[in-house]
Amino acid sequence: MEQYINYHQPHHHIDDSTVQSTPSPATSSEYGHQTSDNTEPSDEETEDYLRRTLSIPPPTPLNLLSLPDEPHGTKTPKISDLIKLAIWGSPGHKLTLRQIYTAIEDRYPSYKAATDKPWQRSIRHNLSLKAMFIRMERPVSHPGKGYYWKLNI
Repeated sequence: MEQYINYHQPHHHIDDSTVQSTPSPATSSEYGHQTSDNTEPSDEETEDYLRRTLSIPPPTPLNLLSLPDEPHGTKTPKISDLIKLAIWGSPGHKLTLRQIYTAIEDRYPSYKAATDKPWQRSIRHNLSLKAMFIRMERPVSHPGKGYYWKLNI
């Protein structure tokens, strides 16, 4: 019998002798800080999390410029790290999907020059599936289309 798990709520693992509660992936330390009353972490908490998980020491700015220039050598930055730094390095700490693409292409021209752009599919996949990325309605007064994306880590 299959079990369905809601990854945004705590779930239980059942064995023959005990029942133990385990945190859901959305609340685990992999995704950073989540307060007990589900409020968003402060900018200071988010910055601390980004510096700790991306190994970017102060006073280096937390944006795409803090990553190595092309070529990346043997280790290319993860798409999720590119998204996090693009969003956090923007005014207001929020970007549209198009603005995320543009920020990454501006920082790494090889992404823009590619004829096939699987990295864009990867960005959409990360934004839609990772709990650290939150979709926000765009105010009617803001030009363009789509939603804003921001961090909740």
